[in-house]
Amino acid sequence: MYFRTLDIKGGIAITHYDKKTEFKSIDTFTQFTELNEILQKVIGSTE
Repeated sequence: MYFRTLDIKGGIAITHYDKKTEFKSIDTFTQFTELNEILQKVIGSTE
């Protein structure tokens, strides 16, 4: 971890811009297994 003394409450959003390249979305990311499972159930129920 690079910022051990810094507490970031809401998370971090990283953007990259290149005029010559079209990047695709990484969608939703979470490191927590339980949240990933809930997210997949919600996404699956709306399709």
